[in-house]
Amino acid sequence: MQDEKKGLNNTTIVLMICVALFYDALQWLLGFIFMGWLVTIFAGLTFYVWFKTRGMSFMKPKRFATFGGSFIIELIPIVGDILPTWTASITYLALDSKIKKVVGKIPGGEMAITAANNKMIRNKNMAQVNNMQRLTPMSKDKFDERRNKQKVELDKRTESERKEREERYKLYEERRQKQRETEERYGGHEKYNKDLTDLKYKYGTADKKEKDLADLAYKYKDSSRN
Repeated sequence: MQDEKKGLNNTTIVLMICVALFYDALQWLLGFIFMGWLVTIFAGLTFYVWFKTRGMSFMKPKRFATFGGSFIIELIPIVGDILPTWTASITYLALDSKIKKVVGKIPGGEMAITAANNKMIRNKNMAQVNNMQRLTPMSKDKFDERRNKQKVELDKRTESERKEREERYKLYEERRQKQRETEERYGGHEKYNKDLTDLKYKYGTADKKEKDLADLAYKYKDSSRN
């Protein structure tokens, strides 16, 4: 394993965890004035350089995901200020590196770790295979039945929407017809609109421009009849 050149001793691990606790506490305090993100930047740089100087590489997916995920979570307002993400991340990374280093010194320890990892991968792959085997393909009859059911539902929904449109249009035409009949009884649309606008202008709900336009339309219609 050319993963750790110098490695992490017990003193360094304890010191890292204490520094992580300090950064989490400081970020919690600065979070009240919305400045906790500054601590995240300094903490990320500090631990990255610290681990690199101790020979730890972040090219492994677990380490990269743990460190990068902690950095992203700490940048989230309120959530990053409350959760002790740096402490949890640094503790996991340091102890994981220490355990692998100790096991690597034991005869056959590295082989045992490799075998355990391979067994976990095999179990995961077997679980996926079993799940795929439990999935039974849909028969043609069931597929046709589901497709016909969806088609019937779509036809019902389309028919319902068509009826709703027809009802709305019918109500609209009835209101239009009633309005036209009212206007005709009153002397036509222009006279109805003129008198209505005059009434609105009298009570302040219409301005002078609307009144003049209504008067002009009525005069033009009246002159065209003559």
